[in-house]
Amino acid sequence: MGTKVKGRAVSRKPSPARAVPRSTADAPPGAVEAQDPRAAAIRRAAFEAFVEHGVSGATTDEIARRAQVSKREIYRLFGSKEVLFTELVRERASLMRRALDLPPPSDRASALETLERFGREFLTLLTAPTTVAVYRLVIGEVTRLPELGRQLDAQGRGTVSSALTGWITLAADRGALPVPDVQRAAGSFMALLMGELPTRLMLGAVATPPDGEIRRRAALATAAFTRLWLSSAQPAD
Repeated sequence: MGTKVKGRAVSRKPSPARAVPRSTADAPPGAVEAQDPRAAAIRRAAFEAFVEHGVSGATTDEIARRAQVSKREIYRLFGSKEVLFTELVRERASLMRRALDLPPPSDRASALETLERFGREFLTLLTAPTTVAVYRLVIGEVTRLPELGRQLDAQGRGTVSSALTGWITLAADRGALPVPDVQRAAGSFMALLMGELPTRLMLGAVATPPDGEIRRRAALATAAFTRLWLSSAQPAD
């Protein structure tokens, strides 16, 4: 895959098994925020090498070759291959938290609209090929580096779930979403939204859902949430 880093071209042949990122949600970790161009090139090269060969199979020699830097530069910026992998995991978790910019709920209609938008944005990030690839890599390394799995879960899904619970708590307190059990309501929305999709994506059993499917799932999850938790509640004035 061809990459351009601050005017310097890095030519590589694309792997037939690796999808070319199509959006910010699908960009390799480290590609969203501006950073040291050498570090950005190393992160991108490491991600590609890890996806193709696994963390254990990818070598610093190959990462250096792909990034067109010296091994010394990799060690200077990241310390080790394992630290570099940890950084990639942390950045993917950070991207997943991008869906948490939720405006304060004012009434039932606007709260449900915000909930559906959250569902679309979070599911887009969760099902992006890059996110799926990172989860596969972490699962493959969980025996050797168990802390990575806990970190990805806590900083990614855990943070998102906690934030959503806090937002629904606020919505309930304001009467916009008067649910009787906030924790269960938040958990049920996440379950309705995701279903078996993340697992099937990691297994390669289904393709990355298109935007239309993402929107459909978010709308269905919001409608089901409404029936489960708000069917007997009167809309707030």
